[in-house]
This record gives sequence, C-alpha cells and structure tokens, in this order.
Amino acid sequence: MKTRLITAAIMIVVLVPLLFIKTQLPLEILGGLFVLVATFEYVRLAKASKVYYGINLLVYIGAILFVSPNFDPLLLPILKTIVGLFIAFVFFIVFQDGKLKKWFNPIVNVMYIGFGIANLILINQTGVLLLIYLVLVISMTDTFAYIFGVRFGKHRLAPTISPKKSVEGAVAGTVFGILFGVVYYYVFNIDFPMLFDRSILFLIIMSGSISIVGQMGDLFASKIKRFYDVKDFGNVFPGHGGVLDRFDSLLLAGMILMLLVY
Repeated sequence: MKTRLITAAIMIVVLVPLLFIKTQLPLEILGGLFVLVATFEYVRLAKASKVYYGINLLVYIGAILFVSPNFDPLLLPILKTIVGLFIAFVFFIVFQDGKLKKWFNPIVNVMYIGFGIANLILINQTGVLLLIYLVLVISMTDTFAYIFGVRFGKHRLAPTISPKKSVEGAVAGTVFGILFGVVYYYVFNIDFPMLFDRSILFLIIMSGSISIVGQMGDLFASKIKRFYDVKDFGNVFPGHGGVLDRFDSLLLAGMILMLLVY
C-alpha cells in the first residue's frame, strides 16, 4: 500500500502540471512514451509483432496532428463509427467465452493503445476541466464499486474474468459516477462549444455511459491478462502495474466521451 501511494503521489506531481501549461508539447511527448511502453507491454505479453511499435506511434501522432475539436465534419462521422464499432467489439470480447483470435492484436494495438492514448491528449486540448471530469467519473465509479461490492456484493459480474467484481458494486459505481459527474459539471460550469446539449438528462446519460464503458475497459484488460495468465501488464508504475493497468478504464471511457461530446 505504501508503494502504491508513493507512486500515485509522484504521478500526480508529474502529470498535473503538464495538464495546465499552455504548450501541449511536453504532454504529447509523454503520451508518445506511454504509447511505446504500452506497446512493449502488449507485444511482450501476446508475443505480437514488433511492427506495432511503429504503427501505434504513427496512429498516435496522426491523431494528435489531424484530429481536433475543429476536425473536418465530413470525416468526423467516419471516426465516430470506427470508435463506436471498437467499443461494441470490447463488449463482445468481454462477454464471449472463446479464445482471443489473431485478428485481435491489430485492433487492440491501433485502437486501444494508439488512438486511445491520443484521445486522452485531445480531450485535454479541448479543455482540462473535461479531462478532469472524465477522471473523476472513472475514479468515483471504481471507488464506490469497490466499497459496495465488498459490503453488498452477492452476484458476480464476470466471474471468469474478475471474480471479485459484483453486479451490486457495478450498479453502485455507476450511480455515484453519475452523481459526482453531474455535480462537478454544474459546479465548474463547464462550457464547450461542441457540446450541443447541457441538459441534466444529457449529463446523466454522458456520465452513466462513461462509468459503464470504463468498467468494461477494466474487464477488457482483465480478460486479456487472464487469457495470458498474468497479474499485470507491466511494472512501470510500482504498486499499480503497467500503463495498460493504470489507464485501462480511461482509454475506453475517453472514447465514449469523444463520441458524445465532439
């Protein structure tokens, strides 16, 4: 626990200032390093081709350079369709019992690692308060899912993937994720030009979607680790595991936020 807390404190000290400085370059460089480390974790685990180092980095750089809040409206629907299909793919993988196929590797690398990490940088470019909103909803979901799961959990959510997660915990996590998300949104009066609807109903749907998809991201990562019979993807963050361990929920939740906000 002490190692975990020290690592978390260091991460906060390093990452938080990068979110608020004017130039995004240091954060973009750090994101690129995360892409390479995450690729190393997955390539080593799945014994996948090393060509993914280059592919993932190109996807990451391409997204940073060409995707923005002012992205071409003719191409944005195509990107949203691809992201939506990937999220559906994740749900399918989590709840199907078959083995992971060869075509699994390129989809995971390009979308989950290459684009997923780039998307978090793009969200911060849109507004740091929006990224904090995303992190808050995911953090509160995880915290209350754990608390209620330990206290009231009786029905296993995905026993073959993560035996300790319960339906009761998942529901509680979603409820509190929505609560904190809506309160935060109104307290800080977040205003983004691409957000077409600021109604309470839309905020509930958005926060709930982030919470649910974030939990699926966690189960998705757990499914991969269980398939390869490992506890963590890596150990770059002592006490927390690797990049894919630390950001598993955020990578997928960031994508649903992109679908709803852009």
